[in-house]
Amino acid sequence: MKRFLSCLAILALFPLMGCAAKQPAGQQAADDVPALKSIVVMPVDIAPTEHGEKRPAAEQEALDKGRLLLDNLLAEYLADKENVRFMSATERDSLSGGSFARCRTSAAVTICKQVGGEAVLLVTINRYRDRHGNDYSVAHPASISFDYKLLEAGSGRTLCSGLFDETQQSLFENILDFARFSKRGSKWITGEALAREGVEERFSNCPYLKKK
Repeated sequence: MKRFLSCLAILALFPLMGCAAKQPAGQQAADDVPALKSIVVMPVDIAPTEHGEKRPAAEQEALDKGRLLLDNLLAEYLADKENVRFMSATERDSLSGGSFARCRTSAAVTICKQVGGEAVLLVTINRYRDRHGNDYSVAHPASISFDYKLLEAGSGRTLCSGLFDETQQSLFENILDFARFSKRGSKWITGEALAREGVEERFSNCPYLKKK
């Protein structure tokens, strides 16, 4: 019996040993990444519809609210970084000659070079819905989807990218997500709180954007 228990203890250590030596594919350790001298942050954009059709008024209003919210959360998250420059929509459109919406990625890289930036951050919101209800009862839970790309101006290559896509679920709907549910105080959180979680989770995975 003692030998059996000893074997179990040794086997239990293997996953821990393996995890300690690994890091996510495609990600460098933070110490291995050279610091960027300047990052240009573009205003958050709303993802276009599949066929360019007009969205329902309520959906568009929600996305406009979500876009403004993400702009504010980006400013909050990156506030302690001295190498970040936030660009207004007016300045962006002026520098791109009004072509930004048509060729967003290439225009962003070009603008970044024009203002002397080393990298440019693009964030797109795909869906937003605030919580309809209160902490303990909701008709509709908070929901948000956004993605980001950090592009190197010199080469145009993607340094980091990520997607956050979540609609909060109750513990009964997703029993496997007990830790997250408990972290939120076993409550239905607001759209702002969910968006803040998304920004912190995704950007912390990027060595150029993570907080020290």
